[in-house]
Amino acid sequence: MRRPSVDELPGSDRPKVLPLDVTDPGSIALALSHAGQIDALVNTAGLGMLNVLEGADIAQVREEGLAPS
Repeated sequence: MRRPSVDELPGSDRPKVLPLDVTDPGSIALALSHAGQIDALVNTAGLGMLNVLEGADIAQVREEGLAPS
């Protein structure tokens, strides 16, 4: 979640919503220090384009990291 908010979840005291950059060891350590043992991690990060491949600009595709440079 780009802007984590418990308000977006159904009422419960169990889920913990924390910001996490899975590419940053410090961010991982901080999340673990706040959460303790993590039973489930929902990773919603990703890249995508709303275009058919034939109509995509290859420079934009490469810039988005969806194809090798």
